[in-house]
Amino acid sequence: MALSARAHQVTLIASAPNRRLTWHEEIDQTGLSLLAPPDIFPFRLRQAGLSPMDMVGRNGYLMRRRFDVVHLFGHRPAAFVPGRRLSRTSGARLVADWSDRWGYGGLADRRSWWGRRTLGALDDRWERASRLEADGVTVVSQNLASRASALGIPADRILHLGLGSNTEQIRPGDRLEARSRAGLPVDISLVLYSGQSQFDWPLAREVLLDLMRRHAQAGVVLVGRQAQAMRQSLGLPWRGRTFAFGYVSQAQLGELLACADVVLLPFPDEPSNQARLPNRLGDSMAAGRPVVSNDVGEVGEIIHREGIGLAVGEAPEEMADALVKLLMEKDYARTMGQRGREAAKARYAWSSLAENVFDFYLRLAST
Repeated sequence: MALSARAHQVTLIASAPNRRLTWHEEIDQTGLSLLAPPDIFPFRLRQAGLSPMDMVGRNGYLMRRRFDVVHLFGHRPAAFVPGRRLSRTSGARLVADWSDRWGYGGLADRRSWWGRRTLGALDDRWERASRLEADGVTVVSQNLASRASALGIPADRILHLGLGSNTEQIRPGDRLEARSRAGLPVDISLVLYSGQSQFDWPLAREVLLDLMRRHAQAGVVLVGRQAQAMRQSLGLPWRGRTFAFGYVSQAQLGELLACADVVLLPFPDEPSNQARLPNRLGDSMAAGRPVVSNDVGEVGEIIHREGIGLAVGEAPEEMADALVKLLMEKDYARTMGQRGREAAKARYAWSSLAENVFDFYLRLAST
């Protein structure tokens, strides 16, 4: 979006959210073209980048058009195979984004025994291949930059982007007004947890239960595709203080963040977490809301350096203590949220990162 706002022609192809037999296209206010290919395969295959129909659709679309750069935001076949083919046949520069460590030593190790030996093994192979065959690699963390170097990728083909913050779509808002629009109570404190991954929920669940047991005026906002299931797992006594919103757009997420007093970002000390920087941190900063997380990887470093929340140990009671502290000391929490917004605008805004990406494209094109 930030690149298209600068008059670059950008096309974003994403997996279809629903089964469809035709291409779906939208053009946003910046001129960004959003495309979803036809796909009748199940949701899990579409969203996992494993649908053969998605892969064939993208391949056919790219064969009929000319692009200067193909930027992969996924290593699985639906994105990697068409992108690699276009690069080989047209001379377009192939850039691979690396924001999670999917193979062994990362997310693969957190899967079941069967999952490690099937999808985990494939992820390990595809993850390496997509980076090694690319002309350039953008990485979100220093951990992944080091990983790319260890694979033999030259330093001038690696761009360390770091954390991004959507400061244009997500802005600080008045809590009471935002809660009124969302239908949320105005007389309690609210902690927001936005989780798309199954891996961090067990820790988040224990923290939130501990919080609500100890703080009678604390409630929880859950956001994500599994939000309703998460609410059910908290148990009947706590559902009256728990509000589930499911999957939402960036604009809707900004509205919900404005409702929150504090954002919970569980980040257990796992190899996969040491390698990544979740968008939820940048979103919370853009919204001007303080964060409670764990002192792990670059997440902990940013929270300490910018003074935008509390990065503590992984014990649920320690994280609940941090939440209670920020809910009770409102001026302290408000100051942290303001620092987060200021830092997001000054150092982490996607508009600034887009300039770095474009310069990287030009550098790759000249070699």
